[in-house]
Amino acid sequence: MSIPVPGRTADRSVRPTAILAGVGAIALVLLAASSALAASAPPLPPARLELAANGVGSSGSITLQALLQEANGRPIADASVAFFVVTTEFGPAGELVPLGSASTGSGGAAELAFTPTWTGREQFVARYAGSAQVGAAQASTLADVGIAHAAQQAPTPEPLDGAGQATVIGIGIAVVAVWLLLAAQVLRVWRIRGRP
Repeated sequence: MSIPVPGRTADRSVRPTAILAGVGAIALVLLAASSALAASAPPLPPARLELAANGVGSSGSITLQALLQEANGRPIADASVAFFVVTTEFGPAGELVPLGSASTGSGGAAELAFTPTWTGREQFVARYAGSAQVGAAQASTLADVGIAHAAQQAPTPEPLDGAGQATVIGIGIAVVAVWLLLAAQVLRVWRIRGRP
């Protein structure tokens, strides 16, 4: 099949496969050009990231402190730093479990406080994803967690906690009473009319 092109005779028409081949060739040229530009761009200078775990001890809470700087030592402000703990609960290689994230202040510092639910020597990791000016960075530190807090604490009883169950029982009794009254009325009507 051929598609007639205006201004040409029917025997000199363009075939759809020729159009697709031309579009494909243009796409390949554009892809190659963009890859060449990306490959020729200079790599971003890496960011420097330091991590410390403070407050580990008798209180049981831990504060992870990250310091994010450019390669020349200038602090990076308003950047998001993600914090993780490495665990082997999900595999022997160790998986990163997210603890949260925090933004750096004007001095490049970011802090995350949390209360662990486990004890032992743990590895903590901080990650910065990078920006248009500096590359990504990662840092880790080890800390001994001595006190663990319960993952879930039993809720404190509220003054009306038992009211919910009593309400259900009360409604159930009322429904049964209504059905009994209805049955009594039906029997009464049958007696008056003389059973059908």
